[in-house]
Amino acid sequence: MSDCSFRALIVDDDPTTHHLLPLAFGREGFLCDVATSGAQALDLCRERRYDVVVTDLDVPDMNGRRLVRELLSCMSGSRIIVHTAEIAPKIARELIAEGVDDIVCKPLDYALFASKIWAVLVRNHQKATYQPSDCGTQFATGNPLASQALGEPDRERVGSFQLKRQLGAGAMGEVYEAEQFPLGRPCAIKLMKASLSSDSVARARFEREARAVAGLSHWNTVRVFDFGATSHGRFYYAMELVPGESLEDIVAVSGPLPPERVIHLLLQTCDALHEAHQVGLIHRDLKPSNIMAVRDPGRYDVVKVVDFGLAKECLCKNLNDVTVLTQSGSICGSPGYMAPEQVLESTTLDHRVDIYSLGITAFFLTTGRLPFPETATVRTLMAHVNDKVPHPSTINLDLPKDLECVILKCLEKAPEDRFESVQKLRQALERCESAMKWTQRQAKHWWEQVYREDAARARFWQDDTSLVLASEIPVDNDQLVKA
Repeated sequence: MSDCSFRALIVDDDPTTHHLLPLAFGREGFLCDVATSGAQALDLCRERRYDVVVTDLDVPDMNGRRLVRELLSCMSGSRIIVHTAEIAPKIARELIAEGVDDIVCKPLDYALFASKIWAVLVRNHQKATYQPSDCGTQFATGNPLASQALGEPDRERVGSFQLKRQLGAGAMGEVYEAEQFPLGRPCAIKLMKASLSSDSVARARFEREARAVAGLSHWNTVRVFDFGATSHGRFYYAMELVPGESLEDIVAVSGPLPPERVIHLLLQTCDALHEAHQVGLIHRDLKPSNIMAVRDPGRYDVVKVVDFGLAKECLCKNLNDVTVLTQSGSICGSPGYMAPEQVLESTTLDHRVDIYSLGITAFFLTTGRLPFPETATVRTLMAHVNDKVPHPSTINLDLPKDLECVILKCLEKAPEDRFESVQKLRQALERCESAMKWTQRQAKHWWEQVYREDAARARFWQDDTSLVLASEIPVDNDQLVKA
């Protein structure tokens, strides 16, 4: 493929759908936007081009048929897919005739749905019948590496590492599965994007991330063991290959996690953060997508904290007096997980911003959603500052009271009202009734019996007919989809 990704727009006002469906799409490699109303969807479509739009027919401010027609008129060349709870056959036929590519009924298997759409777009792109929008990110298909991706004469080699396939991509770079020669050691390579190789600020941040993680040795932090630059000036670093999934992806697959598993994962995350805080580092971008759960023969649900790209060195190594200076006027972090003091552009931050972010992560793990699920970034940021955090038990009625109290204390607006350290947070988690009750036997059962990603993917590629969207079936009408 060319150096790009596919961009998707999800139109749905249901909180569960407009949170979990973008997670599933993001996992496939889509750049994803969300609209909760017809007007917002049309505004976004006028601002940028989408490769696929997935819309509910039941939106609060507009007739669903009208919205579809408006989307078809302003999104020529894009895939339009309707998902709805129920639809009459006559209306389905009319929508297909008008230009809708497919109609699917709720409830959706989010992972399956996203994978099928990705596969169809990839196949059509490879046939040169469809040109995706240029979004500047490389994603793997049959041949995972294109010459444009690395800018190297030997495009599958970086230093002493042989690249195999792309595992993912983000704002700063791409991550590849690789093998180190001559040792034959499996590893992962994070390679800075070619477009950032001349950006001094981005280069400094990338190097800072590598050095920050290389100085940490706790088994719950991903290990970095090499750092360098290609002949074209692209920084890279080598780290251990983590055989698992992010907590964000796990929730996308199975929904809210049981309290005993949440505590099991949070305790390990606290241990990783404790080491970082002790040596004067705060993460500043802690969230479920940056926390991996390892699955490996003989061990399951072992946490690995990744992506220290926003990590900052603190002014003082004494944990009781740890602060960090930030650039004036800069906001660093992910809006859904940022502490109020990060939002307010405080010039001094301390380790308690990580405690707040871990509280948001715990809220998400126990409920499957964020406490402030606003679609507009500014509203989300200001909600962290001004809005009262909803009790997670109003979403998950089975959430134990003791765990809820721990989560809410992490989410206090004032840093001094939170746990004073991750060790204090750890102690509070250990006192919960559900602590130490998630066993390796339960974890193994979940990975081997509940989580069926590999089997599902194998079915997609073995049964090519499952990848056909409605637009590929002949019909009579010719109009036939930050830091």
